[in-house]
Amino acid sequence: MNTLILFATLLTAASPVETGSLIFLQNADKVVDIQTGSEIDHVAMVIRVDGKPWVYEATPPKVRRMPLHDYYKEIATLNVSRKDPVRFWLMQPTKSFTKQESAKMKSYLDSQIGRRYSIRGYVRDKEGDGIHCAEFTANMLTRTGKLRFAKCYNENPSTLLKKVRPLYETKSEIGLAIPKKQESWCDRQWKWWGDFSSWCGWSSYETWTFCR
Repeated sequence: MNTLILFATLLTAASPVETGSLIFLQNADKVVDIQTGSEIDHVAMVIRVDGKPWVYEATPPKVRRMPLHDYYKEIATLNVSRKDPVRFWLMQPTKSFTKQESAKMKSYLDSQIGRRYSIRGYVRDKEGDGIHCAEFTANMLTRTGKLRFAKCYNENPSTLLKKVRPLYETKSEIGLAIPKKQESWCDRQWKWWGDFSSWCGWSSYETWTFCR
């Protein structure tokens, strides 16, 4: 890995990640790459809960949340076996969101956990029952009243990146430490087949919705 190697635990301790911070990824989602032709293909959000940073994201098969430390670890582990590693950028707000704004963002994000991931709205230019990462983020930021998006479902990670710049610092790339403890072959295969099964289930249903 050519990027700077940092341990996520030390990173978050030295520079706390604020509520409303955005995570942009490259080489993370081939489907988005194909549809948008963009280098940046995923975006996620960070909300501090009881003083600890949590990541919220819309990703196949559904919206989820997890501790930021675990998110770093998940991507770093994924990169071990990848030819083109996922690249990771963090953008923090230039001015902290107020408690009221933060509460509105968290309330919306929590309400979406478990919602089906879908790019149908982006492709068809019409809001659907599912939601994709940039749409999820745009909807969250709309709750603060600081930004307005004509069609949240029509955003992609690259267009979103351009529109949020007035509220955020310049994105900085974060290097992720290669895990010291490598998973066994059996653990890796079990996880791979689990992810593959989940992806197949999501993609089959997503394809069916396009025919409706």
